[in-house]
Amino acid sequence: MAFTKCYSISNGQWQWQWNAYDWDNLLKSTTMGLASGFAAGGAGGFLGGIYSGGGLAFLDKKGSLAMAANVSLFYAGKLDNFANTIGSIAGEAVHYAWGGNFRISLGGGVGIGFTTNGQIVNDTSGGIGLVNLVDAMGSLNYVGFQAANVNGGDKGLSRISYVNMGYLSGDMQNMKTAMDVINDKKRIEFNLEGEGNYGYAGEDNRTIHLNREAILADDDAELRAKLAHYTATVMHEGLHLDQHAWLAANGLEADDITLERMAYEQSTKTLALLNLRFGLNVGGSKYEDVAMAGAYFALTGDSDTLDMSGRSLKVKVDGKTTNVTIEDWTNTAKGRSNCIEGMAKALGVTPDKVLEALKRTGHYKGMSDEQIAKSLKVGETLVVRDGRVMTEEEAKGIDFGGLFNGMKSLLNKSLEWMTGLFRGKSTDLDSKLVSTLLSDVVGKPYYKGGGQMEYYPGSDGYPPKQLVNPDGSWAYFDCVGGVMYSIRKVSGLDIPPMGVNVLYSQSWLISVDEKDIREGVLGFYDYTKKGYNEGYWDHVFTIQGKDSNGQWLIITSSSSATQGGPEFVHGKTVSNRPLGGYNRHHEKKYGAIIKYKYIDWSKLSNMYTNN
Repeated sequence: MAFTKCYSISNGQWQWQWNAYDWDNLLKSTTMGLASGFAAGGAGGFLGGIYSGGGLAFLDKKGSLAMAANVSLFYAGKLDNFANTIGSIAGEAVHYAWGGNFRISLGGGVGIGFTTNGQIVNDTSGGIGLVNLVDAMGSLNYVGFQAANVNGGDKGLSRISYVNMGYLSGDMQNMKTAMDVINDKKRIEFNLEGEGNYGYAGEDNRTIHLNREAILADDDAELRAKLAHYTATVMHEGLHLDQHAWLAANGLEADDITLERMAYEQSTKTLALLNLRFGLNVGGSKYEDVAMAGAYFALTGDSDTLDMSGRSLKVKVDGKTTNVTIEDWTNTAKGRSNCIEGMAKALGVTPDKVLEALKRTGHYKGMSDEQIAKSLKVGETLVVRDGRVMTEEEAKGIDFGGLFNGMKSLLNKSLEWMTGLFRGKSTDLDSKLVSTLLSDVVGKPYYKGGGQMEYYPGSDGYPPKQLVNPDGSWAYFDCVGGVMYSIRKVSGLDIPPMGVNVLYSQSWLISVDEKDIREGVLGFYDYTKKGYNEGYWDHVFTIQGKDSNGQWLIITSSSSATQGGPEFVHGKTVSNRPLGGYNRHHEKKYGAIIKYKYIDWSKLSNMYTNN
């Protein structure tokens, strides 16, 4: 005898059994559970899921390896629901085969069942959730993409990572490109070769071609940088595909420079977002110079370091491809026709545009179109600029200043972000900040309010004191005064006085981990031991650079450097203090909490006016 609870297939209900086991129901219920679990686990495993915390987890395998942390697929929930729904369908199939209803739960305590004799009845005993079923059917695009790639080795896993990281960047255009790949409107192929030949947008306006080196290997020493670089490249080329599809659909044309500046803005923004969200960047890798050149080109239109095609992302080898030069031709009817048409095709324009430009050279005065075709000069060069075909001389006089006025602010921001992407690499303004501290602040005696106000009224034991010399230079500096003086001088901005705690909360200071500090980063201490107000930032110093042993040094005001004399001083500003020892001393003596922030100079300049 036993006291058991079994599910009755025949009446669709759970019931208690006080007598001997109802082996028939037990067998059928167990079979349902096994079928459901086996199907769910099988589907999940086939889609790359792993069991974690009692459920299925779907990870970006290459992204997780690159960042040494679990990175979930943005569509993981879709895959999980699909796998579980497959399990539920399998369970219901067994339920139906044993004579029960095929049940669908509509939610809210409402359900229907399909009986073995074809009837539809009310059945609230369980089954497949309709919401889950509909979602699973709507997730087939994600399932298809995942199934086609997750078991496809490094190539397939790389494709998944580029799509996932592009979507997780949060940029709307990148999200569109990622979804287009998932929906098979775009595809990623690894078929380019040659150093610097990173990416190309195919003429089919569907295929993103990448260099074979973009196939991510687990043991690649540059895995992080490569993931960042080629994610940005995919988004760069994805925008090109959209550009050309839109132009073709609307019967319009655009020059390569315009198209490329827009695409490089996209890849620059992508790199900035990946660094901001995940700390994923190309710093110190062979892709660093390419990223900086692309950001500079997006901002200025100067493409001297890049090869432009309006479709490709490639380091310059033999010069620009936005011009065409007559090097040789055959003076026959076919040669003349092919030459004019060939120039037009190379420039992406119609033959009449080429003829109009040739007439403006002054080399073919009074000639008809046919006569010009017979008299082409070797060395004749035409260029497409700002949507126009023009002579080389005309192109040299083109002003690009107004071309991108509408997005100059964003491009400036992108370039500013780019300069902060690389670990240990400072911007020019960061370097100037350190130089100013070394030349103007280091060695000056410490006095409260120094660098903040010309006259200190006195408090906290400090008597009133004039803090500037007769010539207007500062005679004293405290910790925050020296920093604020230097920021004002480097930026040329009228920034109001602020103490350490107020400085720490400024929106133009961006938090950074200690592993990512660089020259010009500010360090802050919050002293927590008795006598100090925890949660109130008490001290600020500046990262100076590294010594010959690779150890970080700082510039800071120091009470251990107290000077003699009748003046009330608390020490002076010093340089070359080892960061590690300085931190350990303040942690032990004051219970210091340590945080680091770098200056977003672009954001700072948008908040204050010039002096």
